Amino acid sequence: MQAELAIDGDFVVLNGDRIVEPAAISALMEAPQESHDPVMAVAGHPRSENYSTVELDGRKVRPIEEKPPAYTVTTDYINAGVFSLGKAIFDDLRAAKAEGVLAVTAVLREYRDGLRAAPSTGSGSTSRTTGTSSR
Repeated sequence: MQAELAIDGDFVVLNGDRIVEPAAISALMEAPQESHDPVMAVAGHPRSENYSTVELDGRKVRPIEEKPPAYTVTTDYINAGVFSLGKAIFDDLRAAKAEGVLAVTAVLREYRDGLRAAPSTGSGSTSRTTGTSSR
């Protein structure tokens, strides 16, 4: 929210608690930009239940679940922590009923048909807080 006054168009956001692989950023930047829809970089991970899981329908993001129980997970894709967003995200975050990172997840869930995926062929990212890797 602190950056809002400095933003005048689309911008890229990286999760602050991750070391992001360059492939995730490249995937996002190379995604077709036919609209100003938000784009989320996603990466495959064998233990996706430890992360925010992402279901895909082609290039559209479907359900996003924050660390779901392992027995419910039906996807290997996770949120890679890299996003291309527009200025409207700030109004949406203010209106969200959650706070912090959960507000971002809540807003992205609301975008439904508008949120597109940029699959990364890289190894994803590593959590600075847990040391776990999305490789």
